[in-house]
Parts: sequence; C-alpha cells; structure tokens
Amino acid sequence: MTTIPISSTTKSGGEATRRIVGVTVSIDTNGRWRRGRDYLYVARDYLRSTRNAGASPILISPDIDPEEVLRLCDGLLVSGGDDLPASMWGEVQDPRASLENAERIAWECSVLDLFLDRERPVLAICYGMQLLNVHLGGTLLQHLPSASTATTSAPVAHGGRGDVGRHSIDVASGTLLSSLVGNSTVVSSSHRQAVARVAPALRVCASAPDGVIEAIEGENVLGVQWHPEIDGTSGAVYGFLTRARS
Repeated sequence: MTTIPISSTTKSGGEATRRIVGVTVSIDTNGRWRRGRDYLYVARDYLRSTRNAGASPILISPDIDPEEVLRLCDGLLVSGGDDLPASMWGEVQDPRASLENAERIAWECSVLDLFLDRERPVLAICYGMQLLNVHLGGTLLQHLPSASTATTSAPVAHGGRGDVGRHSIDVASGTLLSSLVGNSTVVSSSHRQAVARVAPALRVCASAPDGVIEAIEGENVLGVQWHPEIDGTSGAVYGFLTRARS
C-alpha cells in the first residue's frame, strides 16, 4: 500500500484523506475489569491525540493477523503497558515487576517487524518504546528506583504504578525529535523500566536530567518514554505519524 502525505491526498470530492494508524491495546486476562472475561483496553487519549494530529486511529489486537494490520494501516502506534520480562534480554527477573501480557508482546513484535521492514511510520510510547528497543537488540533497566543512571544529583520523578511525574528533557540537536519539540521541553512520565543499552538500529535523541533515556529514534520510527497524549507535547509528537515518510 502506497500512501501519499495527507496534505496532498484527496478524494474525488477534494476532501483530504487521512492516514490510518493502528493503535495497539492492552489485554486483561486477570479480572482487572471483570472476572471470567478477557478485555481489551487502551486510554482514549491515544486515539484523540492521533486524530488531532491529522490521522485516523483504529484499534488493533492479536485477534488480527499482522499481515492484515499491514494491509489496513499506514502507520503504527504502540501504546503504553506494563513491564517487559527480563528474559527478553537475558537477565534474572526482578520480582517487583508487573509483567505485560505475553500474547500481546509476541504479537506486537510480529507487527513491528512488518512495519519496520516496509518503513512505515512507527510511534512507540512508554512500554512501546521499551518493547521497540528490546525487540531490536537493546536492554532495559528493570526498576528505576534501584537502578539509577544518574549523572547528576538532581532527583527526577518518573512516576509509575499509576502516578505521573513531570520533568524536563534535553533533546539532541539535529535529531528528528528536535524538529518536532525543539531542544528541550517538559514531559509527563509514568514508568518503572527504562532503556539501558540502546538497540544497534536506534539512537538516543533525548534524556532526563538524571540521565534516563527519554527518546530513541531510527529510520521512520520514534520512541518516547513519556506520555505525550497527556501533556503539551501531544500535537508535536503525534504529528510524527503524519510527517514521516510512508
């Protein structure tokens, strides 16, 4: 499927068409929402931010074949989630982890492979950025409070387990991310894990004052550790889905 940038794509009546962006969902098999039933869920802010950036979001789940997702969607948004198992990068599991659904992880890796291979835009948020990094050969810090990467004594609140931390980030000049948000901004974070070793195909493009990696990017792919859908970076970051080459 060939997609023309939305600014120049038109229907027969002259109305601009929008890129279709598949938004991944979390899977509840543990009765979080209702006992005895599996539920799929995602914060609506992801979809609203995608729509506001000029794309049309659709929900996608492991019930859809990855090849069908590729046929339906021009771009991919990997939404937030729980912790990744340390076995994915060869470490012993920290017992404090709240692990993400294994079916979701395996399916999203298959979808990522297809979109990366076709160089369609991928935006990966929080857990999504961590999955992207690990799947491409990187590693994670399993638990931020006990695995500090601090390069300064200034404490940074990264949130996690439902709470949100607000902090600044520094963005490397000349990166894709800097063209979207500038060289510094304030973001909203909620995570326990973080990127340790960056995957070979990716590069660091932003960090927090304590040294925690806040964004990574590659060819037509952007991962952010924070949640732009709930702060002032939403329009710029989600705009990547309509600016990226497809």
